[in-house]
Amino acid sequence: EALISSRINHPNVLPVLGHGEVNGQYYIVFPRVYGRTLQDQIPATGFADVRRAVRLMTTLLRALHYVWVMHDILHRDIKPGNLISLNHDDQSLYLLDFGLAICHSTNKTKTRLTVQGTVLGTLLYASPEQAAGRLEEIRHTSDLYSVGVVLYHMLTGRVPFTSESPAFPYDLLLSIQESPPPPLRTVRPDLDPRLEAIVLKAMSKSQAARSQTGL
Repeated sequence: EALISSRINHPNVLPVLGHGEVNGQYYIVFPRVYGRTLQDQIPATGFADVRRAVRLMTTLLRALHYVWVMHDILHRDIKPGNLISLNHDDQSLYLLDFGLAICHSTNKTKTRLTVQGTVLGTLLYASPEQAAGRLEEIRHTSDLYSVGVVLYHMLTGRVPFTSESPAFPYDLLLSIQESPPPPLRTVRPDLDPRLEAIVLKAMSKSQAARSQTGL
């Protein structure tokens, strides 16, 4: 995580100031930031200010585009808990926690950090290929899927798929892979249908059917 994060220099990615080892314990040094995660900010009924939700995700997508294009890095764990916003400033959004990130073109890193067939990341925001454990299929469009789920959550106050048995979420795994997400406007009928279409496109089961860029 430290080696991958230290390569990234972007105003919306929490920088690594240093890392090392003391008495067999590894550590990473980050700057102290004063803000709250999006997980702590999403109301039960979703963001009343739809435009703010869109602006925050636009800021995130610019950061991810930089990470993908300039460094060939896939985050693989996009979720509200890994996003911090400061002082209600839509431009002051930080992406953090690259603990599951990989350099897409480096097979050695991919093997070292993953086990084929293992589900990575937080399932509620995971793409179908992640939910199925098909790690060799994970691309930048997998991160885009997770961004779509985060925006879905921000707009509706709920995630598209849940589990009746959190300890053994087989129903959640199946839903992510096979079930279409409930339309957003069943919860938020005031949403612009064009915005709903963008979110649902990002969450397509097929990677080819998703948006292919975050810009």
